[in-house]
Amino acid sequence: MNIIEQNPFRILGVYTTASLKEITSNHNRISKFISVGKEVKYSSDFGYVERNKESVDQALSQINLAQDKLKYAMFWFANATSIDDIALNHIISGDKEKGMEILSKRNTYSSLINQSIVCIQLQDYKNAIDRIFKVFHNKEQRNDFVQKICGEIFQITEYDIIHLYIDTLLENFPNEDWHEIFGHQIENLTQDDIDYVINKLIESPIKAIENEVALSQLVDRENSEARYKAGENLKDKTLDSYKKLKSILPVDDLRYMKIIDSLAREILQCGIDYYNKSEDEDCIDKALVLQGYALKIAVGNLLKKRCQENVDILNNQKNSANVRAEILLISSVLKSFKNKIDSISNAKALLADCLPYLQTIKKSFGSTNEDYLKISDAVINNALGMTVSRINGLQEGSYPNISALKQDVPATIKMIYFVQNNYDYSSQIATKLSTSLSTLENMNSQLNSISGTSSPYPSPSPDSFWDTDFGGCLMRILVGAGFVFIVWIMSLIFG
Repeated sequence: MNIIEQNPFRILGVYTTASLKEITSNHNRISKFISVGKEVKYSSDFGYVERNKESVDQALSQINLAQDKLKYAMFWFANATSIDDIALNHIISGDKEKGMEILSKRNTYSSLINQSIVCIQLQDYKNAIDRIFKVFHNKEQRNDFVQKICGEIFQITEYDIIHLYIDTLLENFPNEDWHEIFGHQIENLTQDDIDYVINKLIESPIKAIENEVALSQLVDRENSEARYKAGENLKDKTLDSYKKLKSILPVDDLRYMKIIDSLAREILQCGIDYYNKSEDEDCIDKALVLQGYALKIAVGNLLKKRCQENVDILNNQKNSANVRAEILLISSVLKSFKNKIDSISNAKALLADCLPYLQTIKKSFGSTNEDYLKISDAVINNALGMTVSRINGLQEGSYPNISALKQDVPATIKMIYFVQNNYDYSSQIATKLSTSLSTLENMNSQLNSISGTSSPYPSPSPDSFWDTDFGGCLMRILVGAGFVFIVWIMSLIFG
């Protein structure tokens, strides 16, 4: 509340309606008291006032020019009528409510300005503005005020005095939400008044953004690290200004679109320059931060489209990098199982080990992607190949190993259920799984009817278990060729 607490009229111990003679007299008297180390008090101090030679001399110089005198007069009390005098005495004694009640009975420029000062002291800015703008927009009251403060020769237009008040108000109370305050339906405000306030409020953040964009554009575009830092600095240093503009202007306002799109365009370019020249392992992620932010704040359709295209390119490259890594991991798992014995437990372990890598690929490609399904089919085929080999081996000879079959056939059925519930696969694999499950369940029923651990239970031909696509040499080849198949898939996806 500097312009009120340190108002030059207050420092000089006078009301704004004081004559030049009274002002000069008070200045001389206060200076003499200060020179001998004494304090001086006036009824118009409205509390304790700290005075020294510098502040008193400065106060006199601050109201030396007519327009400056008018500026400070808008923020200090006037004693122009007997009503003012009575009301001000109540305010001095601490009874602001009574003072306001008395002032409200008169419709003079001085009573309205005095009410405005009290409202500012109470932080009731809405009513403070309403009272003083009533003076500004009333030609008679405005002229009375200007002539009383500056004399009859001084001239100022209605709009100039309003702009002077708004400029001073915003400068001295920068932490108030003036957009919200002036956004109220204040009776004595015009649309021109509101528009001027908005223009003043956006002036500083627009300038701040322009300056930061200009600094960023000076950074060498061939220096990837410098361009990345420029983009980060631009994003961070303009955040408050961006938020301020967004809270004041609608996004379709041309002023907002122009400045924010210039900001988004430069941040986007920083991300592009950095990525094109960078050799950092995490360059995609770092570039995405900048380009994603540019997309977030961009307004114009063409710029938003350009930002989206760049973000999509980076996301695709990121997904491809992730998928490439997961495919290599699946290949590694398949290679590790190449020389292991054919068993149901190994087949289940193969499926379990590959599943998390497949899920990562699925997130990038989607559950219906053809390449993803080929990779999933390859894993399933390898697991099924191990079970085919195992179960066919248990049936070889005249006396199949009934005991082992009783364990492995149900285990294989459970494994197929696991695949059906957790894996994605092609329609061809779906058909084979369904056929295999039916065959295994029939076999399991026959095994349950047999007692003992071995029996002349007729050994089915390979064709009676799973179709020949899963039998014999093909399944043994699949386990060994899994890695080659995955590499082939990678060549199709990544070129």
